[in-house]
Parts: sequence; C-alpha cells; structure tokens
Amino acid sequence: MSIESARDNGFIHEQGLAQEFMGHYLSSIIELKEATKCYKNAYECYMQWGAVAKAKQIQKDYNLCFADGEFKGNSLKHSRDF
Repeated sequence: MSIESARDNGFIHEQGLAQEFMGHYLSSIIELKEATKCYKNAYECYMQWGAVAKAKQIQKDYNLCFADGEFKGNSLKHSRDF
C-alpha cells in the first residue's frame, strides 16, 4: 500500500524506503526471491532520486549484481542457508 501510494504521488524517495523495508520483511520470512526484487526496486528508486551513495549501499549490503547497467540477479541468502 505505501509503495503504491508513494509511487502514485511522486515520492520516489519514500517509494525506495518502502521497497527497502519490504525487502527486509520478506528476507526475514525467507522469501528471498521477492526480497531481491524489492531491494532492486529500492536501488532503482534511490538512483532515480539521486541518492547514489544509498543506492550503492543497497547494492553492496544485499549483493545485487548489475551488468551493463541492468539487474542480473544476486546471491542473497538467509542465515539458515549457511
């Protein structure tokens, strides 16, 4: 709900934040594929907003892989996977 509301009203930074926190939630319940999508969306929102350092932090913290500027997946793992 908050993701759509932020998007519909042009609050790209709020959309990024909502996507990031949704990723945290999904990761906590071991929905890693969906969490990865949320982190990717958060990265894209932060880049669009101009928060390059925050976007790079998301990329580093969640091991997002980009090749030629395009998202190529990641190796996000839950602590139970180790």
